[in-house]
Amino acid sequence: MTFCGTPTYLAPEVIRGTGYTHSADWWSLGVLIYELLCGTTPFEAISEMKIWRKVVAGVENTSFPEACQGDPGDLIRALLRSEPSQRMPVLPAGLAELQGHRWYRGFDWDLFRDRALRAPYKPKERDLDQGFSAAERAAPPADEPYSDDGSEWDRNFATVDDDGASNGSPHGDHGFHPLQKLFRRGSTMSRDRAGSASSWAALLGAKDSS
Repeated sequence: MTFCGTPTYLAPEVIRGTGYTHSADWWSLGVLIYELLCGTTPFEAISEMKIWRKVVAGVENTSFPEACQGDPGDLIRALLRSEPSQRMPVLPAGLAELQGHRWYRGFDWDLFRDRALRAPYKPKERDLDQGFSAAERAAPPADEPYSDDGSEWDRNFATVDDDGASNGSPHGDHGFHPLQKLFRRGSTMSRDRAGSASSWAALLGAKDSS
């Protein structure tokens, strides 16, 4: 299984590295609904490790602001059950139960499926024009040729030609610029990070049991 996703949206089984199914997507929907209503995610923290510890601890230990009380809170909790098989849409007839949930009262699922549901807000064309055209007019043409002024202002930039070859800057290390080496290390770190999900899970378990 691939360890991939935004930290605050990861389901506990993804963090633990125990394997996951589409049930993890329903978990993410619960996080999204919470964020849309409250402006923050239910497991927000200052570091990834603290986020994951909150996720593994469960939604029962999360406070729900007033905007997530009542019907929306009931739906969110039904989606954020720690046991994947117990999340509402995964249960027998669970999808129908989700569509009939009180929070969706008045929502026309048939129009939604037919792509005929009217948007609650439709921006005016002049608003769209003001939002994008001005920026487009201010931007230089995409095919504007680059002219080197000889100042070497971009000497420390990491650049690679279209064919993937080095730009020939005199920095050694097989033609890679120091910044490129840093980016390569960062890429390696990302791969290591993806491969160490089980290590994180072990660390989380050690933290919880201490």
